[in-house]
Amino acid sequence: MGKINTIMLVSAISCLVAAVSFMLPWATAHFGETTEARTIYGTTVVITLEDYSASITGFGTGGADASGTGTVSGVPYTFDVHVDMEFTHNLGFVGIAGFATSVVAFVLLLVASLVGSPHVGRRVGYAALAFMAIGLGLGLSYVGVLWAGLGRISGEAEVEVSVPGYPALTVESDVEAPLSEFLEEADALYPGYGLILAIVMWAVSVACFVKGMRAMTPAPPPGAAIWARGEEVPGSA
Repeated sequence: MGKINTIMLVSAISCLVAAVSFMLPWATAHFGETTEARTIYGTTVVITLEDYSASITGFGTGGADASGTGTVSGVPYTFDVHVDMEFTHNLGFVGIAGFATSVVAFVLLLVASLVGSPHVGRRVGYAALAFMAIGLGLGLSYVGVLWAGLGRISGEAEVEVSVPGYPALTVESDVEAPLSEFLEEADALYPGYGLILAIVMWAVSVACFVKGMRAMTPAPPPGAAIWARGEEVPGSA
């Protein structure tokens, strides 16, 4: 094994971190205080949830955790409500594909940093760059999908109702809605820290890749500079 290309190894590690970032939140929606009234068995139940946030990862999985209070018409006291929701996005496969290609890019960059031959290292490096570009493109495409509200989310919501003096009551219900409707109810939509980390690591990986490829440029043969000037190499006569 030849000398390790340290800067290319840094590029590989940065690419791996970018791939792992797909598992972290890529978008976060903030919801203000919401109030919803429902009629159950002829009785009106009003539930008010405090401010909460819902996030979704680069894999298309997400969830929300909210707390609040509820009242029942004709009953002089309130009860506590806790909502735990988990969902998946039906277009999350775009992000998963971006993760997979980024992992392939990491493996190829790792090989390029460890291989002893500069000629082979450069070939493997260019293949890694292609997979890295595909992973970046798929990742940014999924960001566009999320911000455009494309696709649907589906999952389950667990509602826990706590009434003083009584055991907690837990009710589970299915959740399914277009992502656009979900985002319309949000007060604001922010990029998640996973997305920011991925973009930074991709930039670091590409910068280190360029320097690493330069380090693998084959040295010119002896006398190349003299040949370029059209002079005779000493001792060649």
